[in-house]
Parts: sequence; C-alpha cells; structure tokens
Amino acid sequence: MQFLTHVKPRWMILQTLKEKPFIHFNLETFGSKHIIPYEFTKSFKHLPPDNYIKNNDPVTRSRKYANLKVDVINNYHYGIYYTNNDVFEQQVDDNRGVKRKFELIDFFHINQFWLLDFIGQVSALSVLNHNYYKGHKKIREVDIHLHQVRQTSYSEIEAHNSPEGIHRDGCDYIVSAMVLNRMNICGGESIVYDQNKMIQYKTILDNQEGMYQEDIKQWHYVTPIQTEDGIGFRDILGIDIILNT
Repeated sequence: MQFLTHVKPRWMILQTLKEKPFIHFNLETFGSKHIIPYEFTKSFKHLPPDNYIKNNDPVTRSRKYANLKVDVINNYHYGIYYTNNDVFEQQVDDNRGVKRKFELIDFFHINQFWLLDFIGQVSALSVLNHNYYKGHKKIREVDIHLHQVRQTSYSEIEAHNSPEGIHRDGCDYIVSAMVLNRMNICGGESIVYDQNKMIQYKTILDNQEGMYQEDIKQWHYVTPIQTEDGIGFRDILGIDIILNT
C-alpha cells in the first residue's frame, strides 16, 4: 500500500452528525472549505463504459474505481493509504456479488487533499456512529471503495444507476451518491428507506450535494434519469464504507 496523507477528524462537527440514519450533505457539512477542482469534474468526460451493465450501447453508465484504506487507530491522526486494487466485490446476494474489475481512477485525482479530507471525515463519522467498536473489537481500519460514475441519458433512452431496484450495498455505511454535475436531465431522485422498505426521505441531489447513510438496516434507490432533447448526464462519486477490526 502507498501512504498518501494524514487527516485530522473534526470531532466537534462530527458529534453534531452522530447517529443520524442519513445525512443530506455538502462538503461544508463536514467542516470542509475545499473547492472541488475543475480538472476533476472535467475528468468524468473520459470514463470508460461500465462493462457489467447489460445492453450498455449506447453507453448509459461509465465508471472508474479506487480502493483506499484509512488507519483509524489514532483518533486524532488518521493515515490514508492507496491500494492499487482494481477488483471490487460486494457482499450482496444479487448479480452485483460477482468480482468486477474496473479501470482505476486517475491517481492525480485520488491524491487531492479535498477528496482525502472528505474520505477521512466520512470514515471518522462512521467510526463514531459505531462508538469505535464493531462487536467487541476496536475498529482499526476503514475500507473505502470509491466509484466515479457518469450516467448518460439520450432522447427516449433513460439511464439507471440502480437497475437492481431498492437495495443495500453490503457495507456498514455508504455515500450512495455525491453529485458533481447534473446537465440537461430530469429524474435521479435519491430515496432512503427504513428496514421495512418504507420511505424515510427523498430528494434530488444538486451539484456538490450528497447522501450519507447507514447501510446495515436501511435500503436505498435512485430513480432513472431522462432527457427530452439531445444528451444529458449525471456525474457522481459513490463510496462504500466498511469498518474492519
């Protein structure tokens, strides 16, 4: 693993977010004043097709992936590491449970402090929500699976980011989506459900807004996007968060 940086959890801010089942957020919610670089938002144009989507022609979903580990042993000084792992496997019972190999997110974008700081804060909130323990063992590491995704819709062809329907991701917590850009589309409504699949909350995330939620009991879904004229797209980051002891 390659060491990237240290980050300091902002515990005073995170305490105000503790134990909320879901959080509709922006970067400022986590105390960040960073500006997302234009180079990163522009990079969504160059994502390769997601080859695990059926009938992905024309391309309606494109994706890159990265895996990072966050050392959380020291509560005031987290270390973030890059693994270079390009294989993603979810602990779910549907077709997403197969091992999937993705092209890696450009390292230049991974090694940007705005992103590493954000990953550090959502990791810390997840540890805090678990009261630092998983079962009877202290949490020592947060396993981060980062997905850079573009949904593309065309006239009369919608784009799905949840073709499996209402689902869980097999993690402890997730950022189901942080939207970087919406262009010429309607739809894409993020919905949070309780353990009985009753709707808890729904919203259309605007640019630089996201949804963080617990993934053990709750479920989630996002409606397809459509465009009435030409091409439209929705660019997101998704994060799967797994707590390891």
